[in-house]
Amino acid sequence: MGLRGEYDYLDGLVAGSTCDGARRLFDLWRYYIKIPFSHILTVPRKFTERAHGLYYSQVTGFKTLLEQYRGIRITDEMLLQSIKVYNESRNLLKELYEFRRLEKPPITGAETMEVLNASFRMPKELFNEYLHRLITEIKATNTENQGKARLMVAGSVMNNPEFIRSIEELGGLVVTDELCNSTRYWSDPVVFDGRSPLEAISRRYLNNFPCARMVRLTNGSTAFCS
Repeated sequence: MGLRGEYDYLDGLVAGSTCDGARRLFDLWRYYIKIPFSHILTVPRKFTERAHGLYYSQVTGFKTLLEQYRGIRITDEMLLQSIKVYNESRNLLKELYEFRRLEKPPITGAETMEVLNASFRMPKELFNEYLHRLITEIKATNTENQGKARLMVAGSVMNNPEFIRSIEELGGLVVTDELCNSTRYWSDPVVFDGRSPLEAISRRYLNNFPCARMVRLTNGSTAFCS
């Protein structure tokens, strides 16, 4: 899509040096598409205080570069407002997922993935407004979904509701998931504990619901995504 020019409206691309797939995608995008602003953050594979210090310095450096590029100053007040909006979004998505725990949930797995996709494609303020409305409508509906088996989908990144729908058309019902862009995305809020907004954000993103790359194997080595 990038090579076809479908992302020509973008001003910048920011990525994390996490798995080889993410890092090489960033390199290829910067080489072939020539986007005006690009930046990559080093992401430690540990939760130690030194690791937190490293990641905080990475986020601080990114903030400085973004301020320079946009010619603005990102204040603590602006960050606090953004944290409030994003935490609200996380709480709303958690509420949506609670419906799926019901014996006959009023929303399917495919429909839930459509909602998740919408959360990435529009301003969070607008998404929160729509999700508030959706949750209210779901509470008032008599819709019930059931299947021969209640299933969980686990993996890395997947944003294809048609795949989930194909499972549910065959009689399954996807009632939860564990993906980079689902529960790992929304499950943990930003918590302050007396820290500055930027440090609170940094700790949240390093410590949130862990990806496989952050989990040590029994022999002391670290798992890597591919």
